[in-house]
Amino acid sequence: MPTPNQYWYFLIGGPTNELSGTVANFYAYGQHCGEALDNALQAAAEELGILNPEATEAARLDILDNFEEPEDLINLTDLVLTGPQSYSYPLDSQDKDFISPTGIIKSNEDGEFEYELIKEGFIALHDKDNNSFDFELVVGKDKLLETFIKTLKFIPSPDRIEVCIKGHWHNQKSELWAIDTSKLPTSIEYFLLENKENILRNGFVECAVTLNSDTIILTLNEHKKIFFQTQDEKLFISFGEAIMALGFKQTKELYNLEYGFYHWHYRPAQSLDAPELRTLLLDTGFRFVQSWDEEPSERYPDDN
Repeated sequence: MPTPNQYWYFLIGGPTNELSGTVANFYAYGQHCGEALDNALQAAAEELGILNPEATEAARLDILDNFEEPEDLINLTDLVLTGPQSYSYPLDSQDKDFISPTGIIKSNEDGEFEYELIKEGFIALHDKDNNSFDFELVVGKDKLLETFIKTLKFIPSPDRIEVCIKGHWHNQKSELWAIDTSKLPTSIEYFLLENKENILRNGFVECAVTLNSDTIILTLNEHKKIFFQTQDEKLFISFGEAIMALGFKQTKELYNLEYGFYHWHYRPAQSLDAPELRTLLLDTGFRFVQSWDEEPSERYPDDN
């Protein structure tokens, strides 16, 4: 087993019984953020008895010049430590926090906005200059994948799938890969769900399905927000009605971690690394389209 080379902090909480929950600070090692997070979540469940633990914020510690490890940390496993205190709260008096989808997590640094502003919901916009109708939908972790797969049924059958590997993954060039759906060996839904860890839950990957040379675009971006864009007003209206039928409500202001919040991108513990993902795409029949440079992150030089 490779030696873990990153050290992360996570704030993790969840119910411990029907009446109360526990939140605690965790310090975990891993090859990358997703692996460290997985180690911490397992320790929270197995060692502290937190049911369905969720992490709400993170920090990478091994790149901080002024980080001093707290005293009296308790070893839960060989790779996970926790503070000497945990904090209990009554479940019936707590508003349910928004849990960010797998692949992106709030930093423990204060941003422009309060995290409590993030709620599930959507906005619908009309760009009159470009005669474009734009739809943005924010969905929490539990319902995101199910919702995105359902949205594929709300539009005409796409003729192309695009996968964008974002440049901030190891500070490389961004890469666009694509395949015509007629050449896909399986259905779109089957392919995406079979590779959900590598594509849909990967915070370094953006996935889009398109129709008629990009006149209709449905995207799950790297911040795990669903975008829909079309010039067909009737289709736009029917799409919005279908989303509302799922229980989502329209809002005047839509918040998610993409803007106004410091945050980290990560890939799940069991997902492929970038070279392995490229091999998967090639083996499936995707073709490389183009690459381009992106500005490296000064705050977070290697999200990994």
